[in-house]
Amino acid sequence: MTVSFPRRQRSAVVALGLAFILLNAAPILSQETAASSTEEGQEAEEPGTGDATFLDEVTVTADHVPSSLRDTPGHVSIVTDEDIEDQLFEDIADLVKYEPGVYVEGDSTRFGLNGFNIRGIGGNRVLTQVDGAPGAEQFDFGPFNVHQQAIDIDTLKSAEIVRSAGSALYGSDAVGGVISLITKNPSDYLGGGNRHFGLKAGFDGRSNDSNLNLALAGGGDAGRTSLFVSSSNGSELDNAGQNGGAGMDRDRPNPQERERLQALGKAAYDISPSNTLRATLELNSNEADTEVVSALGTSRLDPFTITQLEVLANDTQDRNRASLEQVVRTGGAVDQWSWRFNTQNVDTAQNVVEHRLTAGFGPPVESNRDGDLWFEQKTFGADMNGLVETGDSFSSSIYFGGSFLIDEFDMLRDRVEHDPSGRLVPTQLVFPSKYFPQTETEETGVYTQAELRWNRVTLIPGVRYDRFVVDADPSDSVYIAAGGQPAASLDEGAVSPKLGAAIELHRTTTLTAQYAAGFRAPPYSSINTGFTNLAGGYRTIANPALEPEISDNFELGLRWSAGGTSWSVNGFQNRYDDFIEFQNVGFNRQLRVVEFQNVNLTEVEIDGVEFRLESRLGDNVLLRAAYARIDGHDVTGGTSVPLASVAPNEGVLGLRYLSSSAKWGLDGSVRLVDDRDPEKVADGEHVPEGYEVVDLVAFFALPADMKLRIGVLNATDEAYFESWHVRGRQANDPRLLLYSSPGRNVVASLSYNW
Repeated sequence: MTVSFPRRQRSAVVALGLAFILLNAAPILSQETAASSTEEGQEAEEPGTGDATFLDEVTVTADHVPSSLRDTPGHVSIVTDEDIEDQLFEDIADLVKYEPGVYVEGDSTRFGLNGFNIRGIGGNRVLTQVDGAPGAEQFDFGPFNVHQQAIDIDTLKSAEIVRSAGSALYGSDAVGGVISLITKNPSDYLGGGNRHFGLKAGFDGRSNDSNLNLALAGGGDAGRTSLFVSSSNGSELDNAGQNGGAGMDRDRPNPQERERLQALGKAAYDISPSNTLRATLELNSNEADTEVVSALGTSRLDPFTITQLEVLANDTQDRNRASLEQVVRTGGAVDQWSWRFNTQNVDTAQNVVEHRLTAGFGPPVESNRDGDLWFEQKTFGADMNGLVETGDSFSSSIYFGGSFLIDEFDMLRDRVEHDPSGRLVPTQLVFPSKYFPQTETEETGVYTQAELRWNRVTLIPGVRYDRFVVDADPSDSVYIAAGGQPAASLDEGAVSPKLGAAIELHRTTTLTAQYAAGFRAPPYSSINTGFTNLAGGYRTIANPALEPEISDNFELGLRWSAGGTSWSVNGFQNRYDDFIEFQNVGFNRQLRVVEFQNVNLTEVEIDGVEFRLESRLGDNVLLRAAYARIDGHDVTGGTSVPLASVAPNEGVLGLRYLSSSAKWGLDGSVRLVDDRDPEKVADGEHVPEGYEVVDLVAFFALPADMKLRIGVLNATDEAYFESWHVRGRQANDPRLLLYSSPGRNVVASLSYNW
């Protein structure tokens, strides 16, 4: 084993059965203790009313223990369940649309949303976790795309966005930041009561999506249970395209049918007032059927002419998650212990059926081609954490713990083609095949972090050591038969330090500073991307010598709050080394193929400034504003090339009015996005223009505990492109409008809670 020290870093029957079990268990179960509220993933204490603003919100992700944003080094923001409901957020992209510099990557035409990008860094480099358990990994190879997250955001109590490296607490994949999705516990539904019934129906005009969810909760003296079940049905995402015909000139979305089912059950039991046990079970299923009209027509692939008569695609993803955890307040030398076991299984499948004509050296041959791609990730994780607190004139909190994570990855690609008589059409490609061998990865980490408080100064030092192992199956026969190179394995380690400080300059003003190292272990798929296509003239080769990607993150911030107004300004500089990129590494004269390999190459520098303001204008009006200006450059080899993955400069301005009776309110927001800098776009590529998007939402409290929310999104019907949807698209692309965003649409929901 070598140790490297980074430079100074996913069915109705099951759902109904679950509902029966949980609801019948409710009478014999029951109020989480205040002592357990410090557990990560637990709801944070609500900020007080009156003059409280965003700096009074409490994060449990940034430092693993509850702390106010005012005193948390680094830029952290929180999206609450109230934000989700009252602003009619429908998916994870909506979660961050008012968070400048943060966006969700993905394919707006077929596959949908993928992973988060923070300050220009994405693609498995931002750790996304649900209730403390890591989400699924993204995987992309050619036409195959595995998405990272599929979750009904109505299950969320909050989403926390940590914009700096989190490796000192969370290990690998936190090199670019952390997104922590925290689902509602039974107590969040129950409040001070012992039963809850909630029903919500919604409509999203952007994709003609109709959704329905049901929330049930019950409790007694010692425990509580809850069940959330939801379903939605929709179609393709709207855009500004004008051409609805068939073939490559089509710029309207392909016809699509989408369906999603989710069930989330939770149970909590108080063994004693200071000892709470919790269990979670989540089932999530997503399916999309697409009629790929845009692929119809004739194309030339020398020496053949291929005419596509019909192309149908079916994409599915099933994600099942379970966890068991306990929090104990001991009153001994260690004030609090907690442990958690979690398991997750994600199955992704893509099927494409083509009816085609192939003409070459004779009359056209009719055939039916059926292609499948399948990907599976199985995860088991465990962690244990402790907290020691001291008081008096010098106070401290020391948080320490360890974690273990094991993942199993496997995939298969297969394809068959028959003529109308049922005879097999031969191919030069090898099927079935794999892009990587069956692989198991392990990550073991130990860490400690302290919060040292003396008068007006708080210091937060921390360090974590991680050992990561990639164990690829060298005898994977399918991988070998498809021309994969000998499977390589890896066993290395990394150390991630962190040092933060908060200095109270005045009772209204706090100065913060932070250095945080980040790292990302070499991905299994990068080490062993071994695939040979002699007919296509290329192959990929393994690279067991890959080094971890690392980052150094520096931040300086100023927070001010008084009289119902808060603002913060945050400057940062992040440096990333040894990014892993897929490169052309030469021509193999013996095999006569071009060779590709993942290599450590890129050095990136990203810096910027972020600003946020929230102010109460009297008793009924709340003003909110945010702005981010971020610049990034690839400085590999002494050059300086602008980084296309960085979002354009963006500001958000919002105004909320809540009536004195709290029975109705209005919320208006405008996103102001700057023109894309032409220097950040390669020659010949489309340069997105700036735009302003206005969203208007109204909410009304109705009789019988019902609430109506209705909104008009993109109220001015602005035609615009999100920069990440058109990245790499040519300016003269006749289908450019295919990647445009929805125009004016209506979103609405009607909820009932009892």
